[in-house]
This record gives sequence, structure tokens and C-alpha cells, in this order.
Amino acid sequence: MTDYATIGREKMLQIDGKAGVQVEETLNRICPDVARYLIEYSFGEIYARDGLDNRTKELAVVAALTAMGTAAPQLKVHTHAALHVGCTLEEIREVIIQMCGYAGFPATLNAMKTLVEVLQETGQALPTDSLHAGSEGRYERGKNLLAMIAPEQERILKETYDPINPDIAKYVIEFGYGDIYAQGK
Repeated sequence: MTDYATIGREKMLQIDGKAGVQVEETLNRICPDVARYLIEYSFGEIYARDGLDNRTKELAVVAALTAMGTAAPQLKVHTHAALHVGCTLEEIREVIIQMCGYAGFPATLNAMKTLVEVLQETGQALPTDSLHAGSEGRYERGKNLLAMIAPEQERILKETYDPINPDIAKYVIEFGYGDIYAQGK
């Protein structure tokens, strides 16, 4: 029989370090079953899976928690965890920025506030140089980047949304791809 509790605790220490132990101890004081589920399932089965390294797993969790928009305490834990497994502050910030187009500005702003708190707690800073590709040629830049991912998507967007309002496809292409996806290019 697989010992998911032992596997989970080992994986939790790799990912969260002492912070994970504190979460487990806190949960054990109020609801040991949730602590058990967290350790055995989340860490012992899901996080212990092969296929992605710990850095990639944490960046995925940061993206998911950002998109939720309502999980600031968990996002803070996983932002610290992402740093613990070797992610850079720039990578974490970029993941949060990428969520702007998928989760919206409120969720992105909430996540940025959490990132600011982590920066304050760790005494670190981020460079504030803009990576924006510029406003000129946004549509063409966005169209070209979108075509690299999904060659027919511009046509599909226009066919779907132009009957309602042609600005919708334009906004998706210019903002989502010409600005956000082009970040740093």
C-alpha cells in the first residue's frame, strides 16, 4: 500500500519548506481531516506526479490562484513556494500579467497586491522597466502572434464576434496578443 502521507510530507517540504509545516500544524489544530487531505492528496498524489518539475507546478498554481481572484492567502503561500523552488520574481510577475487577459483586471490586481506583500515580507524588489511592446502596430503584432498559436483564430474571432461588435475581435487580438502575449518581445 502506498504511504501518501509520507510522500506528501516530503513533497510539501520540497515545495513549501517550513511554511508548509506551519499550515499542516494549524489545520491539525482545527480540522485534522483537511490537513490529511492536503498532505495525502494534494502533495502525496498530485504534486508527487512526474511530468512537471516543481517550478512549473508552482507557476501553474500561481496562475490558477490568480485567475480565481479570491484566493489571496493561498496565492501568498504559493508565491513563497514558487520562490522556494527556484522561480524568479520576474517569472511570477509575468505569470500574473498573463492572467490579465484570461481572468481580468480585478483578479490580476488582487494578485499584484499579494506579490507586493511577498516582496515586502522577503525584502526583495522587482525592476519596474516596462516590457510593453508599444502601441504602434498592436493589431498586426497580435495577429501574427495569434497565428503562430492558432492560424485560423483571427478568422474565427471575426466570424463569431463581428456580427455583435467588430471591436471584440480587435480587443482580443490587440490587447490579448499584441500587448500581453507580446510582453518582452
